[in-house]
Amino acid sequence: MASDRSAVIIGRAKELGAAIAGIASVDLLQDSPSHKILRRFGTKIDGVHSFEGMIEGFNEIRWPVRARSALVIGVSHPEDEPELDWTQGSGNTPGNRILQRINRELAAWIHKELGIRPHAMPYWVERGGIYLKDTAVLAGLGCLGRNNMLVTP
Repeated sequence: MASDRSAVIIGRAKELGAAIAGIASVDLLQDSPSHKILRRFGTKIDGVHSFEGMIEGFNEIRWPVRARSALVIGVSHPEDEPELDWTQGSGNTPGNRILQRINRELAAWIHKELGIRPHAMPYWVERGGIYLKDTAVLAGLGCLGRNNMLVTP
């Protein structure tokens, strides 16, 4: 049953424009390499170091109490569309706005059609978000390359 719902959710994400989508176990994610190192060393070793003075009291991810899985999606950034990665005004990119739209529409659909109340996590770990690359790997979307980028089929 759960895998059927997962397939339906992933299918809907792709209908809304996601190039890839997957679902990872929160139990496995909490034990992922990035989350382990954050617990061990905190923000001094993590990529959030530059925010250290701005995130007083940050010491862990704010996991929703009843979360069992994490949905992660990705959109394609074709070589002939570099503008998807260009920062405009607010620091946001067109590619990120596409992801935000898909997530918003998908969350509403999941709630309405499946009766599951999604919990949106912040994009930034230093604001309580999760490590998206770890999530993508655990969701079976690819692996991390030497360049620390997600490499997908």
